[in-house]
Amino acid sequence: MNLKQKHFVAQNAFRQTVSPQQEPPLNGLQVLLVEDEPDIAELLIIMLKDVGAEITLVTSAEEALATLEHQHPDILISNIRLPMHNGDWLIREIRSHEPASTPPLPAIAITSYTRDVHAENLLEAGYHWYLPKPHDPDELVAIVWNLTRGNP
Repeated sequence: MNLKQKHFVAQNAFRQTVSPQQEPPLNGLQVLLVEDEPDIAELLIIMLKDVGAEITLVTSAEEALATLEHQHPDILISNIRLPMHNGDWLIREIRSHEPASTPPLPAIAITSYTRDVHAENLLEAGYHWYLPKPHDPDELVAIVWNLTRGNP
């Protein structure tokens, strides 16, 4: 199944499971957001908080690793183009330090540089999903829900 097909399946599974009468679909979900662009970070925070997620924002790969030493988020959403070390380096560092006995941290890669980034390389590095910027709020929520509460 290619990446577009996986996105379609995730959105459909999300829509069939979550009804408007229920609590927000990401209620209480802990998100580690790694984004150095303030406007994009603000947009993502609003989108995710609107559906109940709790966000920890950091602006670099190094800050993300430091945060993971004392926090255990439910999902990582990371920009690929970051200062110093990029998102590819970040996910490889995370994967190299995860215990084999626990499931990997669900992770979504995001970027506005779609011509410079190959989704397959990001998935091979350890991300579960790749999303180009700007984000469709429904698609982002569906993918986060699917990776954390659905059937990843």
